[in-house]
Amino acid sequence: MRKIFGRAAILAVFAQSFLPSFTAVYAAEFESSLGDSVATPALVEWVWEGGSFTPSHNDEEKDEKSESNLGDTTTSAEEGEGILSSDNPIAKPASPSEGKEASAKPELSEERVSLDKNLQSLELKEKTENDSSEGVVESIADSLTDKVINLAAPMTRFFRAAMPTSALPTPVTATENVVETAEGLASTLDREELMKKAPALIAKELGINWDKDRAFYAKKAGIANYTGTTEQNEKLKEYLVTNANNLPSPDQDEKVSEGKDLTKKGKTTVDVREATPDGSLPRTDFWVGEQINTNAVIDNSWLGETLYARARLVLPRKHLAGEPVFVQETNMRDYVVSSDADNRYVDFKITVEDGKKVALPVTFTVQNNSTVPQGFKTPITFSLYREDTDELIDERTTVYTSKVLETKVSLMLERWSGKYFGRLWDAHGTGDVDDDGDPRRTAVMRFVDYSGSTAAKPDLEKYTGWADYYIRQEVDGSAPSGLWRSFPDNNHFVVRLPQGGRPLGSPDRETWKYCYHWAINHCWTYDEDNNIMEMDGKFWNNERVKLSLSYVDQPYYDDAEKTKIHYNKIEVAVTSNPNTEYEHHYGVMKSSIGWVPKIEMLPQVSRLETQKDGFAQSLYHGIPYTTNHQEYDQKNTLFYTIATRVGHTFEDQALQREYTLYWFTDHTLDDRMYYRSLSRNRSSRQSSSGGKGINETPHKIYGILENDSEVLLKQDLKEGEVLQINDVEDKYKAIKVVFDSPIVSKVLNFNMNFYVGVKESAWTDIEGSLLNIEEKKLSGWGDFERKWQYTDEYDHNKFFNSATFEYSDPDSTEHKTVDKKGYLFFKKDYIMTNAFKWNGDHVVPYSLNPLLMQREIFSSIEIRKNQHDGSPWTEYAKTQLGVNGVKYLALLPEGIDYISWSVGALSTVVDGVPLPEPKVVPNYKDTGKTGLIFDLWNIKVDQDWFVHRRQFKFKVQVTNKANEGDNFIDGYFYWDSAPGRMSSPWAKYEDSLDLDSDGDIKEEFHKIASTRITYVQWRDIVLKNWLSPSLTGNFASSAVLDASGAKPYYKLNLFNNYIEDMKGLSLIATLPRVNDLAIVPDQDWNYPPRGSDLALSLSGSLEKDPANAPLLDKWEFLYSTDLTTTIDATKNANWVTADQIQDFSKVTMVKMVQKSESLVRQKENMDFYFPIKMPDNLPDQARFLGASASAAFSTNNKTYIESNKITFSFVPHYRVQGKVFADIDDNGSYSWDVRLKDYKVSLHYENGDAVLDEEWQPMVSTTDEDGGFFFKVLKRGRYYLSMVKKFANEKVAKLFEVNDVHVVWSWGNDAVLDPTDLAEMTLRSGVFNLDPYSVSSENDIYKQPSSLLAIRNFGLVPQNGKIRIKLTDFDDHSQNIEGAKYYLYNDQGDKYVLTTNKDGEVESDIIPFGTYTLEQVSSDARHMITTTKEQIELSSILQTLTLTNKVKRSGLTIELTDSVDGSIKLKEWVYELRDHKWDLISTLTTDKNGTAYLETLSYGEYTLKQITAPKYYSLFSGVVRLLIDGPSKHQVLTNVRKSGNITLTLSDARDSNKVLEGGKFSLVDSKGHVLKTWLTTDKKGQISVSDLPYGDYTLVQSEAPAGYTINGQEIKVGLFVDQQESHHVNRKRRSIHEEVQPKPEPRPHPKQEIEKPIVVPSEPKEEEKIMIPSLPTPIKTVLPDPITYRELLKEAEVVQPRHGSQNLSKTSDSLIKTYVKRLPKTGALGEDQLHKKVGVISSKTSSKVETRLPSESLFRLAGDKNTDLAHWLSVLPHSERSADQYVVLPTQWLVMPIQTVASGSAAYNNFVNGKNEDFLSYLHNGAVQLPATSRGTYGDSGNKVIAGHSSYRKSSTAKYKTNFQKIIGMETGEQVWIYKKNSSGTFTRYVYQVEVSYNTSAKDISILYPTTKDQVTLMTCTPIGGVVGRRIVKATFVSN
Repeated sequence: MRKIFGRAAILAVFAQSFLPSFTAVYAAEFESSLGDSVATPALVEWVWEGGSFTPSHNDEEKDEKSESNLGDTTTSAEEGEGILSSDNPIAKPASPSEGKEASAKPELSEERVSLDKNLQSLELKEKTENDSSEGVVESIADSLTDKVINLAAPMTRFFRAAMPTSALPTPVTATENVVETAEGLASTLDREELMKKAPALIAKELGINWDKDRAFYAKKAGIANYTGTTEQNEKLKEYLVTNANNLPSPDQDEKVSEGKDLTKKGKTTVDVREATPDGSLPRTDFWVGEQINTNAVIDNSWLGETLYARARLVLPRKHLAGEPVFVQETNMRDYVVSSDADNRYVDFKITVEDGKKVALPVTFTVQNNSTVPQGFKTPITFSLYREDTDELIDERTTVYTSKVLETKVSLMLERWSGKYFGRLWDAHGTGDVDDDGDPRRTAVMRFVDYSGSTAAKPDLEKYTGWADYYIRQEVDGSAPSGLWRSFPDNNHFVVRLPQGGRPLGSPDRETWKYCYHWAINHCWTYDEDNNIMEMDGKFWNNERVKLSLSYVDQPYYDDAEKTKIHYNKIEVAVTSNPNTEYEHHYGVMKSSIGWVPKIEMLPQVSRLETQKDGFAQSLYHGIPYTTNHQEYDQKNTLFYTIATRVGHTFEDQALQREYTLYWFTDHTLDDRMYYRSLSRNRSSRQSSSGGKGINETPHKIYGILENDSEVLLKQDLKEGEVLQINDVEDKYKAIKVVFDSPIVSKVLNFNMNFYVGVKESAWTDIEGSLLNIEEKKLSGWGDFERKWQYTDEYDHNKFFNSATFEYSDPDSTEHKTVDKKGYLFFKKDYIMTNAFKWNGDHVVPYSLNPLLMQREIFSSIEIRKNQHDGSPWTEYAKTQLGVNGVKYLALLPEGIDYISWSVGALSTVVDGVPLPEPKVVPNYKDTGKTGLIFDLWNIKVDQDWFVHRRQFKFKVQVTNKANEGDNFIDGYFYWDSAPGRMSSPWAKYEDSLDLDSDGDIKEEFHKIASTRITYVQWRDIVLKNWLSPSLTGNFASSAVLDASGAKPYYKLNLFNNYIEDMKGLSLIATLPRVNDLAIVPDQDWNYPPRGSDLALSLSGSLEKDPANAPLLDKWEFLYSTDLTTTIDATKNANWVTADQIQDFSKVTMVKMVQKSESLVRQKENMDFYFPIKMPDNLPDQARFLGASASAAFSTNNKTYIESNKITFSFVPHYRVQGKVFADIDDNGSYSWDVRLKDYKVSLHYENGDAVLDEEWQPMVSTTDEDGGFFFKVLKRGRYYLSMVKKFANEKVAKLFEVNDVHVVWSWGNDAVLDPTDLAEMTLRSGVFNLDPYSVSSENDIYKQPSSLLAIRNFGLVPQNGKIRIKLTDFDDHSQNIEGAKYYLYNDQGDKYVLTTNKDGEVESDIIPFGTYTLEQVSSDARHMITTTKEQIELSSILQTLTLTNKVKRSGLTIELTDSVDGSIKLKEWVYELRDHKWDLISTLTTDKNGTAYLETLSYGEYTLKQITAPKYYSLFSGVVRLLIDGPSKHQVLTNVRKSGNITLTLSDARDSNKVLEGGKFSLVDSKGHVLKTWLTTDKKGQISVSDLPYGDYTLVQSEAPAGYTINGQEIKVGLFVDQQESHHVNRKRRSIHEEVQPKPEPRPHPKQEIEKPIVVPSEPKEEEKIMIPSLPTPIKTVLPDPITYRELLKEAEVVQPRHGSQNLSKTSDSLIKTYVKRLPKTGALGEDQLHKKVGVISSKTSSKVETRLPSESLFRLAGDKNTDLAHWLSVLPHSERSADQYVVLPTQWLVMPIQTVASGSAAYNNFVNGKNEDFLSYLHNGAVQLPATSRGTYGDSGNKVIAGHSSYRKSSTAKYKTNFQKIIGMETGEQVWIYKKNSSGTFTRYVYQVEVSYNTSAKDISILYPTTKDQVTLMTCTPIGGVVGRRIVKATFVSN
């Protein structure tokens, strides 16, 4: 029972922590240890309703006090409010008496009574101590427990809402409750029972959070490192049980250790205010359009506990520009932004630690437009509630007032003038003010009258004036830079006109309004009765509204004496936003104008004007030149117009006078041009005034010849008609147009177009004189234009032409002429470039959702022409001009990252290919920013559009590493080359960053306006790490350091972004070490690795570094050499001061502690500099070995927050390389030129000093065979190269240029003569820069020209050269002639001796260019010399001559005899004679004398091969090598007869089955020679004689066996088979019997035709016939049974492996340690994909498996018997002809390289150790020899297994997927040739003969087993062309 009530008591204690009032109600019934520390509030009665508890109130009191005031924070809890006050709408007292004592006993509810009864029942039952009742009691206790738990939640909510703040206890944990009620629990805990339980269960009984606090209690129990051992558990249990009544709390322990006063309580407050770093008061008034940065502040400094709260921020939406920006803090929860029509709401939950302040940035902007009134209020309300009770903690509203830029309206009289019946005149005047102070203008006007004489006085009433007024709106006052005032769109204008004034012009016929600016609809209505004009509209065009008035009826003077000028005053009133709440009246403005006329009378005048249009008179109108000459004809671009007109265009035609035109001539056309055609222009028309025009007048067009005679070309050229002339041969010197009758007219206006062409011969001249007009403008436009117009300096560029007109004027009938001269010219077409950004700037607030912190960046580059140049793009421009290799560089500041694969929209696709991902370069060129390099390819003028653009966008991610405030993204466009590009006035950038890494920092590119990203960060301490190669360099989050000479610094930046000054800070910085971890654990309490590959250390203390001097008064520096892995260990490390450190390279951590009196001011930055020591002995490949440093900060020296990490990486060295070449074609390029060997190149610093190597010697590199040189440079910097010429007469090649742009590190010369070398022997390159910032990944190193790799080349135009001779056989050019001698000499007496080498080549020394004679004086033994001398003109660096010598000739005789008997001549034997290349020379057949003869044969080596042989002779399988080196050659050859065996069986004549032993015989050949004697029959009655040449033999019996007599007859035996058997008998009567029973022939080839039995050449004589006792047995050929695989293994003497581990003995031929369980797949697919029928593949498989053999060309050597490897390799690609081993199957036409598996490789180790290995990478490039199957090589004993593909995946790029199908058809007797390269570099051929061919399975690993004989095993993969299984071919060594 004690145990049960202990559980109940603990639950009650648990409930007390949440329900203090509940504890008071039950205080008397529960343990006294619950105490009276919590005062019992007024009595509350509870009623159970629907499963939850709700308070029950007195209805009367409820009516009296129903008003809620929860939101009022002006009244504090200390002022007397309680849970029963009117301020609380939830809780009501059970008794109406307010003065009742709190200790009064309450009336118990039914639930309370029920609970009492249960408790009493439990107490009674405990006394019985009856085991049977204990279960019932425990059940009741469980029920009680559940009810207590169910009570917790609703009661907690009720009491926390009902009780005053002062009455609420501090929330405590369950462990704290245990401590506070330990005394009460003592009686309920049974020590003996507890000790039986595990520590976790004891902790549960005691209310301890075991998972969280076990380490704490273990430490209290004296266990340093609790791991859960039995010993530790017993010790921990002892401690827990012993101290059950006095256990400490972990939370309480921490608070006490901090020395806080836990009894001090306070109130949490909120505020909305601006952060002011300078200490000034926060502002609440802002300009409209100005960004307002304020903060919602929560101050939890005095509450004494962690605050869990809910907050709401409310902003009105009215007049806000866009949406306000809210920054999420990291400890926010349930962040939601919402809005309605009026407000924007931000709701969130937040946890604020005790003693902390949290400032949440809020950014908004009030609209800058006309609708915002002055002083507009924007209230921001911030409310804070308790999270659990929704109690309002505090609320604050801050009102921000808008300041508006005031505007004013003014009236301006801009211009004025007058008219007299439309005639123009001018006026000028002065201004002053009238008596009312209003402005007025006095205009004095000069009128010109051509109507008559000067004596006539004009009628002043005919004159009138007009004026233009502008109503302007202006800003009145000043505002911060960048702000402006938006003027209202809705305005009402009223103008009162003066007497005599009216609107100028006529009204629109549809609207009847007077419109003076149609584009923006400035149209006025006119009230003629009241003389008022009105308009509704907006200000435009510099905030102006135009008004034009005419003063038709106004007088000039107010008095008759004309002394007082009459002024006309207008009045203007403007109202903005009329009839709205924002209506504003600007008042009435006035202005006056008066006129003083002045009249000047002139006589009537007119004149004839002529012109030539089309021929350029302006430099802007030159004709862009194109290389496509036909373009000008096709587009008719070359033309001009001859035109005339009379005088000015007067409206009063009565003033015009008549002119007469007779003819005009076009002449003096430039000699480089010709007349193409003429056409009539449609505007060549007569005016309506009198006289005839060209349209009405008949005319003739003549061509004027050189003799001035005229040729009629056309009569009356109609309008739009074209007259073709095409006078390319200059037949006409002029073209004349004559009118049939003169044209008489007042308004003569016509034109005619002349089209001209350029002669083909003139284009070269044009190309040479082209002007780059745009370039001239840049280099001094004024001077050039003056020379162009007024001097003849540029006349050669002009194509002149003239026209002459004949006319008469009105004052005379005399014919007059007038000349008009013009010209056109060609200019270089060009492009100009421009670049700009498309997007604006961004404000980015911090957010917990990274997607909300992404922004897009838009950029654009374009090519165009000058805006004044309207000429079209030419074909030349479209094909040659443009910007090549365009790249865009975006420099992202720290904390702003590129989002991969975000390049999008606009012009992102070029020729259908999307733009690639950019190259990311950290710390680009030491700028501290990350570079993004976008490859935009080429931009071409591919259309007729005036502008061609490349526009694109990409996204960036703003992170919390970004700087608070403004961050700028810089954008640059640069390119490889831009042919035809002129300097552009837009976005010009001088390449100070050397964007293209060519060393030129003066060239021009583009830099666009930076994109500003304003980052609004949370208000807290911000700690960042930075790194720089030096103290003065740029700091970034990563840096690449030189391994030599670098002195890097690591910088820790502390930024106080909080809303107030900070103190009590501590910082910990950890230096990199191998396998280091983060300082602070992540959310899963893990310490992520930092990824350092090496350790870095300090070079000294921070205090002694001058960079840290400003910090010494504010910070204390501590050091540690500990290697810690947790934050607790780091905090508790052994920290010492600098004087206690002996070796700073051992320091692992640095701690910086803020001194007590110092402050870190708001918005203050502090930098801590760490001098870093470079690691020693970095490996050469350490380019990207990295190290990461990190740091963390704490505001309470307890909880740390980690910063970003930084990365160090290292460059071992840089490369400088290039080539020295002879520029043969003198174009600056080395792509097809000769490289020069043994030239010395030196490396220098930019200042000219030589760069020294490690031995302090100048660095010099000598060029190799390919002209290459190389330097390994250890330090970044600026360098150049120099080289000294070998020969003084060598010239420097021109700089390599592409489209007029010098290209470095490419394919040409980069050097010029060193101007400091007066001897002109030294060349030097331009200066180049070496730095590590153009490489972003390890794969980029040295692969492409970059600033890690500088490529510079030296080109020389040669003046010296060599002569190379190549001497070969006249008939066979592949046969080189060695030892031939030549004399080479010139006219100056120089003589050289040249002798060819084994390759038939010889090369002279370097000799000067010139003419030489070559004379041959000897050749080799086989060839005759050439007597003709060669004349050689040496003009290149290497001149090669290919010469031949004819071979000497001789005869050949061969003689063939028997090898035993030389007297026997063998006829009809056929031989093939082949040369050294195995080409067939002749087929020779021996005659009856055994001889063959070849009359003519060239000297050389030959081979005789026997093709056929007579019967009974063996064919000679070898070859006979012949050397023909004399007048005649006689060669004797022999052949060997075949051999066989003779067996004789001697038997009884009567009983043939009875054999006779002991008979003796002699063997005699056909010539009577006794070959064998005493041949005695054995027990089988037989004698045998073996290895006898074919022929006739006689067996002569010399002795019979005992009891038998010799028959006395010789036995004739004809031996013409391998085995000849005879039977002989002895008996009393003479009888000889012979039985010939041939033994079956050896197993023939299965497909071969069985050879017939051998027949004796001649029938023996009758007496020589062998008598046979019975009919002879027919001769049979017996085919052997197919040999089985097991029999083959037996024959091969296979060494079987052991069982189990399958390890072979040491004596084994194999190197395999453990055999695999299956054969290598060698690329096969699974068998389940194949049809089970042999040779058939399923459709599913055939779609995936390649079974077709390669092209037939690979097997074109079908059946070829040539053994020369070069012959077989001719079918393979050149790339496949350099292997060390090949397999050739001559009968199957196959040749393949054999890949070897290197010993020690992964594939080798897998295979020999029994792991499956399929060798796929090897099989792609040929067959593969499976490793270790044999210790020996080819020709040695052992099993060499070779595998190859017979089928493979169709998708594979393997080169040999099906070739090994060829072994499937191999049969016994065929050969396998293995070619292997030997030590001398030549190949040895190993010949193997096939013994067996069969199928097997993948599990048959026995084919890998070693053999004692020399064997090659060929193996296919599966499927083999569709066969399920593998094909195996075994072949045995024959010869090499």
